Amino acid sequence: MGSRDNAGLGRPKNEHPATEAGEEKAAFEHLRSGLHRYLLRQIRRPEDIEDLTQEVYLRLMRFGSRETRLPKAYVFRVAFNVLYEFRHRQRRARVSFDSVCADQASRFLADETASMDEVYDRERREREIEALVARLPPMQRAVLILATREHLSYEHIAEKLGISASTARVHLFRATSFLRHELSKE
Repeated sequence: MGSRDNAGLGRPKNEHPATEAGEEKAAFEHLRSGLHRYLLRQIRRPEDIEDLTQEVYLRLMRFGSRETRLPKAYVFRVAFNVLYEFRHRQRRARVSFDSVCADQASRFLADETASMDEVYDRERREREIEALVARLPPMQRAVLILATREHLSYEHIAEKLGISASTARVHLFRATSFLRHELSKE
């Protein structure tokens, strides 16, 4: 009824929490090298292994130690679930390019159909817009950039900035209204 010796993930009910956490950490450390090998075989990206191992450990700590007959199997099942979620996020993650660098690089590419005057006018207009964007309040500027350069939806913008989607919509409306108003003064 008292202690468990099966890799130490179960705990006696009468132990002090501080010693329980120490025993759980020791049990996890005992399984760590096998867990590293398992994760490396599954994803083959050493730079992600430590993060995934830490996530497994944090989940084990968050869920507390459960009485389990096969603690090693339990740890590896948690690792399997962490891997599944990691792969799912990787598949859903969009490839994003640095749009600022792409915009700057495109300016240096020769537009064979444009005259020198057109190129000059376009560059002047771009500088003017950049100056106006710099004058926007920070949140409006951030929403505008995420919407126009990163092509994010209101929901994704809201998630990134910690605001609601309707607030993102309002900020984008105000930013574009300001730009239209200032550009129409010419």
